[in-house]
Amino acid sequence: ENGFSISLWMNSDNFTDKRLFGKGSNSAYELLSETTNDKPRWRIHDGSTTTIEGTTALSDGTWYNLIAVYDNVNSEMRLYVNGVLDASGPIGSISVTSDPLYFGRNQGGNYFDGQLDEIYFFDAKAITDAEALSIYNAGLARTQLSDAIVSTSGAGTYHIDESGIHDATYGIVTGTQQVSALLEFDFSDSTGWKE
Repeated sequence: ENGFSISLWMNSDNFTDKRLFGKGSNSAYELLSETTNDKPRWRIHDGSTTTIEGTTALSDGTWYNLIAVYDNVNSEMRLYVNGVLDASGPIGSISVTSDPLYFGRNQGGNYFDGQLDEIYFFDAKAITDAEALSIYNAGLARTQLSDAIVSTSGAGTYHIDESGIHDATYGIVTGTQQVSALLEFDFSDSTGWKE
């Protein structure tokens, strides 16, 4: 698996023991909350399960930008909260699976209760500290336009949304996939999401 990063904005109604996204039946990777302290956790399976926990407890009813990074070049996993590195740790090669990537849950359920917005999947890209801050500073609520997110890796500006208009579309630009609609999750079963 190449390195990658997933960035999203979240606002929870109840963050305790929930999943923001997950891939794989044995949790190839997932971003989740801790059962007791509401701190985000980034978990990757690399033959065994490796988890890093952020230092920031997230409050329900507040928007946060979270970025989970798998940096295969430096054998590191990183977690950013509001543009600041909140946790990091060593990691081996991620487990490969053809299972789908779920947002607002993982393969086993653990449904998220709240809203997700500005979801970006950076394929083959480990977001840096400066880039994480740039993404956070670009903001939320349809203001995260392509020219506001700047790469410091020599690749230039990321063009995350070709048109700059954040409506209910899916786009792929320079290896980046974006879900640009506001998704609201209030699950009692697997059909409780809306745009």
